[in-house]
Amino acid sequence: MKNSVTRIYIDAKLSVGSDVELPKAAHHHVVRVLRLSAGAPITLFNGRGGEFKGVISSHNLRSTFVTVTNFSPIERESPLSITLVQGISRGERMDYTIQKAVELGVEAIVPFQALRTAVRIPVERRQRRLEHWRGIIRHACEQCGRNRVPALSDIHSLEEVLTIVSTKFSLLLHPAGKKEIPELSSNVRPLLLIVGPEGGLDDTETARLQAANCFNLCVGPRILRTETAAVTALSILQARFGDLAF
Repeated sequence: MKNSVTRIYIDAKLSVGSDVELPKAAHHHVVRVLRLSAGAPITLFNGRGGEFKGVISSHNLRSTFVTVTNFSPIERESPLSITLVQGISRGERMDYTIQKAVELGVEAIVPFQALRTAVRIPVERRQRRLEHWRGIIRHACEQCGRNRVPALSDIHSLEEVLTIVSTKFSLLLHPAGKKEIPELSSNVRPLLLIVGPEGGLDDTETARLQAANCFNLCVGPRILRTETAAVTALSILQARFGDLAF
């Protein structure tokens, strides 16, 4: 399903009555791709809550300006707070996982460099990759209607993941895990969902996470790809404890 009015994320303070210049990429998308003209409605949000309605007031080859007409405090966040710890996968698979995780309402995403991670991102290229993933998160928010932008952490090692596990009720996807999700009371939220990379987690990683009181969870009898596993588990959790309905 697609929004009828174009939504644009803009990292700036927004207020009713102001004229806002769109970022270059958004300008190109609005003018060159969507071919919107002056007077077209548009929605802006800055990730700080709510959204701003506006209209394109003017545009030329180099810039587009939007006049903000009103503010709506609407939020579309899930009542279930989930942080996804995702083992890094190759290229488009990781992009897909991040995009769908945002659509499914995660609050934060933590890329995890596991022992069997097939992709090794050099230190000098990490910031560039993180910014690429942040762009995917912002675009997913534009598409799905979220007005809060999920946080993206730096790439974590197992030791760093274990420090997060100690602060949240943690679920570890594992083929040998239980097929029944435990009942969750308010005192065990927020949740941490850990999904291994394409090659799965190493036995030592699994053992250390289990020793840290992660609950082993299996979502079915078939072995799922890492991107399928994350989307499936998030969907089940949101349907059971969050805001997804059938």
